[in-house]
Amino acid sequence: MMNTKDALGLLFAQLTWPSGMVRERACVAIADLLLYPQHSAETQTALLDWMREQTLESVMVHGLLALLRAKIQDSNFVFPHVDDLVRNAQKPSILSWMLIKEMHPDADIVFEQVLNHSEKAPPAFQPDPFFDKYITTFLPPIYADRAAEIEKKELVRFRRQWAYEWQCLVAATGIKPSRTPMDFWMRDRSDYCLALDLFMGEIYRSAYLRALAWAATQGRLSQADAVFFASQTCPIDLAIWRIKPERRPVWWPQTTGALDKIDTVPAQIWQQVQALWDRQRTQGDEWVIAAASGIVHEEEEAAYDLEIFGLFQKCHGPETPDFSEVAAWCRYGNGFYPETVSPLHFDGRIPQRRLDTAVKAFADWSFAPAANTARNVTVPRWQWWRMNREIWVPSAYIDNGPLTFRCQENGITVRNDKDYMVAEWSDWTDSLQERCADNVPPATGQFLRVARKQIERFAAETGSTFCWVCRLTGYHSKSYNKEWERAVTCREFGVSRIVRD
Repeated sequence: MMNTKDALGLLFAQLTWPSGMVRERACVAIADLLLYPQHSAETQTALLDWMREQTLESVMVHGLLALLRAKIQDSNFVFPHVDDLVRNAQKPSILSWMLIKEMHPDADIVFEQVLNHSEKAPPAFQPDPFFDKYITTFLPPIYADRAAEIEKKELVRFRRQWAYEWQCLVAATGIKPSRTPMDFWMRDRSDYCLALDLFMGEIYRSAYLRALAWAATQGRLSQADAVFFASQTCPIDLAIWRIKPERRPVWWPQTTGALDKIDTVPAQIWQQVQALWDRQRTQGDEWVIAAASGIVHEEEEAAYDLEIFGLFQKCHGPETPDFSEVAAWCRYGNGFYPETVSPLHFDGRIPQRRLDTAVKAFADWSFAPAANTARNVTVPRWQWWRMNREIWVPSAYIDNGPLTFRCQENGITVRNDKDYMVAEWSDWTDSLQERCADNVPPATGQFLRVARKQIERFAAETGSTFCWVCRLTGYHSKSYNKEWERAVTCREFGVSRIVRD
């Protein structure tokens, strides 16, 4: 029988597994053991030992995240003493400083003492061509984008220092730069892991943290900016991590029974969307769907994804808009960063926005979105499906006062200054798998419901009509390992064609 030490070793090994979903589940399992009285002390000791042995900054923080997960699961959990955390965090970084401060907000941990980096790149330093060639192979593009932003705004050679830190870590770890591991994991474009963190990727990410520390040491980045950029290396948002995905709601459209012809799927789905709209319009339920998206049909060679966008609409003339353009604007044209309590916590406030800045004309119609995507600072790759579908909140002008939101176990609630619940958001992961097909949305879904009286009040005050614009995207693959083809159709529900000023 395996002893406890060996069992913990196998569990901790999953913290460095290439799949982000495996790493997240490992953190949860470690948190469970930390909360189990019989194993808590031994698990905590082993976890601190594991942290001390790590050679990369971006990997070492996974131990801190396991401790924070235990606190999420049980508010009575007591963190290790701050001195023990600092002593065992042998690869400190701005991110580890933030996470330890999460555990001990009053601890006097000097920011400058965690600015771990190499010296400035020597004048004769020439970056390895591998570094530039494969940045966006091993990391999401946002890292390269942020590096360019820092260079432009701060007039500092950040990317060069990043390359130097990368080269120093490559030498220290003894790894040979190669994209072969990536080719192995991504060799089948029809079925592959999306949230992939290989060892080379962690070298890139750790070098990025070290370059941020260098820029802060040089006085070219303020502490606030350094914290903001470092936050984006955290693989999970601590507030969103509290949310447990629900089951697929019974009202969500889906195909039923075996379908002999794939061409029958769109008609069946559109019939269900029409029925859903009719029920919402006639039954007078307390809540109105203001945004939703999710898989409605899935089989080996075909999938259909449905998106619902709630809008306030006016007609000003005879020309009808192209609803595919309206849907694209709803999905990609209204995202914003809310005012959060911390870069690592997606709890906060929806900033006020003037209605005239939100309205957009398409042909002779004008629209104002009832909901927007709210982006978090972190890049939560451990829950990549939430990055794909994003989190939706009601538009600020839905209520006359400020709106605040908070992540809870069953979703996100949005309240006004009178503590009235204006909206609620939730998601589901019924069919989610570790691997996915190329360019096909994950087998998940999400929805935002807004209080009916808020929708009706705003529509009456503005003389507009609440409606849906829906987009159904079909994905088809005719043979194994062939790129999926897309077919998109859009429809509107509840629009008014009565001309208004």
